[in-house]
Amino acid sequence: MTRHGASIRVECDGFAIVGAEVRGVVNRLGGGPRWTVGIPVSDRDRRYANAELRAFFLSWLTALPCPVVNPPTAASLDPVQWTLLAAAAGLPAAPVRLRTGTLMTETSSRFHLLVIGDAVIGASSDAIAQACRRLSRLGATPILGVALGDDGRFSAANPTPDLVEAGPQAIDALADLLTNCVTPR
Repeated sequence: MTRHGASIRVECDGFAIVGAEVRGVVNRLGGGPRWTVGIPVSDRDRRYANAELRAFFLSWLTALPCPVVNPPTAASLDPVQWTLLAAAAGLPAAPVRLRTGTLMTETSSRFHLLVIGDAVIGASSDAIAQACRRLSRLGATPILGVALGDDGRFSAANPTPDLVEAGPQAIDALADLLTNCVTPR
């Protein structure tokens, strides 16, 4: 511990990351990292090791003193929560049916939008762009992929969208987001 809170140093293959020296992070952990080992382990042990690894990364991201874009939140992990937030943001949401371990919406994803800070790439109207920005803010997720069905209803959110597919506009928006430190701690 330092007088400013937790400190952390991670070393791997001679490379070190020192928390106090990190100036900003874009969190791309969705369901968490998956750990594989070169020896046979039971599924139970693998799940336990993956849960521990995920806990480590989430606690590290939370402890960093620098801006973290898309910080860990419960909303970034739960599709049902995203649907509720989408409705609260003003996006019409498709009905949701739950089955054991599966979330199904009654619409297929057709239109994919990308929110990066204040930029919304792919929105068909200002109203949709504004609702997507509100969804991003409600979910504390400045980088967010939003899927809408053919009927314009919300069908899914992705806190780790493909940034390359959106091209130079996404790169410019990401640079602006990081430059302006949207999520300072």
